[in-house]
Amino acid sequence: MLGKTLEKKQASGLPENETSGLARRLKKMLVDLNEYDEARAILRTFHLKEAL
Repeated sequence: MLGKTLEKKQASGLPENETSGLARRLKKMLVDLNEYDEARAILRTFHLKEAL
């Protein structure tokens, strides 16, 4: 749900450095909650080159 909201913000023209920062924070929260599949989806969607 938060990922979809973040995707919409990115599509609306929010600067990439802001969306990637938010995506990284969301990914970290998902990993902390053991939601690895969702975290991987965030990595793919926002083209982040990080490890889980």
